[in-house]
Amino acid sequence: RHVGLGYHRDGLEVGLTQQATNQLLAAVAWAKDSPYQAPPPPAAPTNVIASASNQQVTISWDSVASADSYTIKRSTTDSGPYTTIQSNHTTTSYTDTNLTNGTTYYYVVSAVNSQGESQDSAQVSATPVEGASGGSDERFLYSEADIAVFQDRMLNGPYKTTGDAGHGGQYSPGDGDRALSHANDFLSNPTAENFVLNVPMQSGDPWPGNSYIKSMRAAWCYMTLPAHTNNTAWRDAVKNMLLFEMNHSNHDFSDNNKYPVDYPGFAPSPIFAIAGWMYRLLKARDMLGRSSFTVQENTDLDNWFYKWSNYILHWFHLECNKGKVPGWWDFDFSTSHPDITGLSSLRAYDNGPYISRAGLWTNRQNACVASGIAIANYLKHFDVAPSTAGSQPSYGWWTIDEILHWSEAWARGWVHFSLAPLGYSYDFHRGNLGTASGQQGWLYAANEVIHPIAVAKFFANRGDQRIWNIASTDGHNNTAGSPNNTSGVSDFPAKSIHYAAWMLSRYVNDGWNRTNQGEPLALDHFYHDVFSSAITSRQYPGDSLLYSAWSRSGNNFPAYTQSVQSQGSFSGRDGEMATYIGLIEVAPYS
Repeated sequence: RHVGLGYHRDGLEVGLTQQATNQLLAAVAWAKDSPYQAPPPPAAPTNVIASASNQQVTISWDSVASADSYTIKRSTTDSGPYTTIQSNHTTTSYTDTNLTNGTTYYYVVSAVNSQGESQDSAQVSATPVEGASGGSDERFLYSEADIAVFQDRMLNGPYKTTGDAGHGGQYSPGDGDRALSHANDFLSNPTAENFVLNVPMQSGDPWPGNSYIKSMRAAWCYMTLPAHTNNTAWRDAVKNMLLFEMNHSNHDFSDNNKYPVDYPGFAPSPIFAIAGWMYRLLKARDMLGRSSFTVQENTDLDNWFYKWSNYILHWFHLECNKGKVPGWWDFDFSTSHPDITGLSSLRAYDNGPYISRAGLWTNRQNACVASGIAIANYLKHFDVAPSTAGSQPSYGWWTIDEILHWSEAWARGWVHFSLAPLGYSYDFHRGNLGTASGQQGWLYAANEVIHPIAVAKFFANRGDQRIWNIASTDGHNNTAGSPNNTSGVSDFPAKSIHYAAWMLSRYVNDGWNRTNQGEPLALDHFYHDVFSSAITSRQYPGDSLLYSAWSRSGNNFPAYTQSVQSQGSFSGRDGEMATYIGLIEVAPYS
């Protein structure tokens, strides 16, 4: 028996297709008079999940052991026929964007390797709707697709173990192992992080500081390691801690005798540390999910968190009406604003754009208001109408919708008056002032950018894009200006949250070669550029600058490090607002 092979190279194909290879192997087996069994293709993906948000659907599935890639197919008809929308996809989740709200989309996924393509998975469907939640039925901050990715990363990486992130080199963060270690430490002494605030609140009070990190990590491990032997114990310990804090008589934020709304924002004070503490407690609660609590416990927790949100938004309203930024709260941009006469010399000394604050808006104020906005979006997500029974604050109550309205006003004001050009330069120009002061100015300015980006994410988790969509060409003193007047940023016709993240990434990505007394701003112990660019690149996945910033793949980026330097009450992972657990939560799935 003989086998002949005719092979034609047409200038494009440089090898046999898998089908041709199998045919050749079958022919050789026939010539040898031996049976031939072609290797099977991979199995079909299982546990496929589809979750909808505004104009997009995210699909996730379990990894297939022998798969080299996956193919995602879509139809607007139940059971197909399907059209391939993504092939050669190498991760286990995919976000389908630019969809039509109100239309139901049907998806199947197949696995591919050198032996061929699997059968299609079971069909899943989702219907994007404006205002649809990006969270799960139980959680606000995390969709089912998010949680599936986090669970895989906690078991398999990347970011689980030091060095497993690839692009981060040997010092990539290892936050999965760190989270597990902290969770078990918390379990060994679950009351160690219980904290009672002093009342009435006054300057010099002890702060929660960087505590409550281990309890938040225990909640994270409960959500991401469901098969771990300590899973139930983590949940119960975190739950008991939350109920202790809620039920303590010192923690009634509606009692204006204990928590005066005119508390000074610039005095050495605990208020912004309390804001970070309350946000960490909200995150821990959200990680446990609402089913971890009884109906009454959920009601009580909702009311308690609402009282903080109501208090801190009223406090911020008063802060911004002390003459620093008159009229902004009412969207009145026609009045005079802080005078910047004489500040032209304070622009960034390398002639890059400004990133800073307007009037009283500092890293402290932004951190405080962001905690209240996170809570308001959480309550709106679960359609909660909080009770106003009990203590009646002299400054009154705002509904959740009113809080969200003022939240948008804050974000709009921040975009108008804190971004270049003609933003009120303050913290960033301090890079001229010497190493210690310059680093502090850099860190504060970066922190001022992080919180509005986080707030845009809170709104987007409910499918509400209003914060991302804010754009302005206005500056101080009614002087119009937009980023396309600044060299190198002509892609942005107006100031926006996206622009703020891009601008921060441009600095640390060496786009303006900015240094601080010879020391690069992208320091190995500061993660501010990673936080802002990673969140924003989920919203703008095609932005290569943001991607390079969070992945540390740009010019002169140091490797990820195991230790994060604290600056005041802020630490890159654990301090003020504690918005993220390393890179596990924020890095885009790709």
